[in-house]
Amino acid sequence: MDVIKFPGYIINGCRYHTKDWDNSRVSQNSGVSLVVTTMHVTSYKDKNPVFTDMSYYGVIIEIWQLDYNMFKISVFKYDWVDNTKGIRVDELGFTLVELGRIGHKDDPFILASQAKQVFYVQDQLDPRWSVVLEPPQKQYSCEKDDEFNDFCI
Repeated sequence: MDVIKFPGYIINGCRYHTKDWDNSRVSQNSGVSLVVTTMHVTSYKDKNPVFTDMSYYGVIIEIWQLDYNMFKISVFKYDWVDNTKGIRVDELGFTLVELGRIGHKDDPFILASQAKQVFYVQDQLDPRWSVVLEPPQKQYSCEKDDEFNDFCI
């Protein structure tokens, strides 16, 4: 197996970049969310589990393409925000995340195809927190002479 790293990647019509790439740019393409359906129980004796959607928010640290010779898989490596103390919803219904509060360190990867692009705007009242915003989805296409050195699917 070979691993190829990229500073950028285009998938499902969205352009993604690593946090390092974003740090030297005006635009931000490293913010990502993931929505998963999970089962919640109150205790091990709970006979009525509840299935609900849970959102995760993070920043892309690395973009990998795993080449198994027969097929290739693209994955994003993240710093995920801790869901217990690093995410809250304000009185206006906006989701805020504390990007410095990292959690889920044992599970930093998702398939690139699972990512949903978001961007973060620093809260003016408390700079530790950032407001999560979902941009309109742009449709990027791949061109041979891509100046950003992105890999496209």
